[in-house]
Amino acid sequence: MNPLDVMVARGVRAILEEDLGRATYRRIEGEVRKTCGMSMLEAAADFAKLDLVLRRFFGKHTTGVEARVFGRVLSAKDAGGEAGIVIREPAVAGVLLESYGNPAKRAILDALRSPQTLAGAIVTAGLPKASTYNRARDLLRDGLLVTSGHSQARDGRRVAAYVATLTGITFESRANNLTVSARMPMDIALRSYAFSSVVG
Repeated sequence: MNPLDVMVARGVRAILEEDLGRATYRRIEGEVRKTCGMSMLEAAADFAKLDLVLRRFFGKHTTGVEARVFGRVLSAKDAGGEAGIVIREPAVAGVLLESYGNPAKRAILDALRSPQTLAGAIVTAGLPKASTYNRARDLLRDGLLVTSGHSQARDGRRVAAYVATLTGITFESRANNLTVSARMPMDIALRSYAFSSVVG
């Protein structure tokens, strides 16, 4: 799954539930479980699967529904060779604030500005091993880390390397509304269903 799509999935789910009404949302949720064998959050992160179900409900109007939903979650632009995104949706902005506001998670994200293994990030960040792996799992789940190839451990095992998804991030709060502006590699953004929906 694309890390940006994973990142915005909570917002997509929240907006669909709000916009479609509880009864329609529950019918779509049931169809997603039956057809795809996954939750709405998982389907929102792997949006092509949710798209199939939405097309059964909305037919030719699905593209418009999706564009409105993604447009409420994020806006996007080219940021000098990178993709620039702005997120205003509270569910997504809150997860980003929690991750970047947590000193240990922030240390992991800072250590993984360039690809390396989690063991390397532990050494770089000077963090405890067990809790770092748990926090890294959370960051992967939330789309803030992405695998970036493999390297070889000293014992010969092949070990995944990771890199932070976002290359820059700022938070702005006005009148109790949190806005997150961030940059990410264009290759990640171009493979994102959400990014494509708002730029294209």
